[in-house]
Amino acid sequence: MNNDLERIGDLAVNIAKRALSFYSIPTAEMPVNLRPLCECTKNALGKSLDALIRLDADLAAAGLAYDDVIDEMNRENHAKLLGLMHQHPENVERNLNLLNVSRHLERIGDYATNIDEDVIYMVNGAIVRHRTGIDGEFKKKRK
Repeated sequence: MNNDLERIGDLAVNIAKRALSFYSIPTAEMPVNLRPLCECTKNALGKSLDALIRLDADLAAAGLAYDDVIDEMNRENHAKLLGLMHQHPENVERNLNLLNVSRHLERIGDYATNIDEDVIYMVNGAIVRHRTGIDGEFKKKRK
């Protein structure tokens, strides 16, 4: 978990660096709204850290639900931004920065999921990696 927390910090620094490039861009010109992804990722990480501090496997299991939601938001941002880069090459740098921020937020969500899985293992001894929940049902393969 220490490695996961360190990587989350690294990604947060990368997001902050990218955010500086958006300072001069009016909000109305932003092609994607990253706020929902930010909020979802923040909530996922918050639950994971609370579960770790409290050693609460139920809270950790509830946090696992964020993974697919965060992944889907990132996929939507990715598709939209790639399309915009083809249509408007003059905005590639801005859109690439947005794409990276979205990807970094998704990775933070993945690390939060890792923490949840580790908490469940520490408390219950159940290995839930690559599964949808503590009941042992495997995730469907992604397209």
